[in-house]
Amino acid sequence: MRAFVKLLNFEMNRFAKIYIGLMLLTVALQLVAVTLGANHWLDSANEAMRVNQWTLEQYHNVTGNIQLNSMMYARYNGLLYFGPIFLSITVLLIYSCFIWYRDWRGKNTVV
Repeated sequence: MRAFVKLLNFEMNRFAKIYIGLMLLTVALQLVAVTLGANHWLDSANEAMRVNQWTLEQYHNVTGNIQLNSMMYARYNGLLYFGPIFLSITVLLIYSCFIWYRDWRGKNTVV
């Protein structure tokens, strides 16, 4: 068990920079996607209120509350929101395959 903890600590220290970078990229791009989606929704709400001459209460009664799904699937926001998640999963899978291959080829005792 001690060898496993030492190996885990070694791998986490080696991969920490990439892992933190992926987390920061994911958070930043998701914030951008939510901001762009909210601004797009607000622009369309203002346009609908102007065209139909509705008050804010009338618009809310007709359309209801804003949903995160309606913002994420508009335009390219879905790619900005879900893209970093899939990128992170892909990088982690490739890295785990790389580590497995390196340990297998190196005839390490960990395998």
